[in-house]
Amino acid sequence: MKISTFSEMIQEYEVRPIDSDDLQERDKLLGTHKYAIIFEAEFLEFETLEQWIKANITEESLTFLFYGKLDYDYGFFELFVDNKSHFEKIETIIPTLYTTYPNGETLKTNGYKDFIYR
Repeated sequence: MKISTFSEMIQEYEVRPIDSDDLQERDKLLGTHKYAIIFEAEFLEFETLEQWIKANITEESLTFLFYGKLDYDYGFFELFVDNKSHFEKIETIIPTLYTTYPNGETLKTNGYKDFIYR
């Protein structure tokens, strides 16, 4: 899982552009949430982050937006948060969070098909 910027995300989706409905939803969410963080991840990594958030953060106003697949199980997500402290915790944990896959390997991605094993 890797934190990215909006421009990095747009560049990755040049071949298959982001749906205009997703961009409209993003604009709406940016108007209702104080903080946002974009990250790229495999779906299992996303699930690991969701589990971490449920165990460590009690904010109910967390909203995720998925921008579409770049590969079978990989794409960009954006998380919208209202609480600065929660945002900072999530921003800190994303680059350090590892996922254990069904084959027993524990790893994280650092971009598409760039794996860091524990």
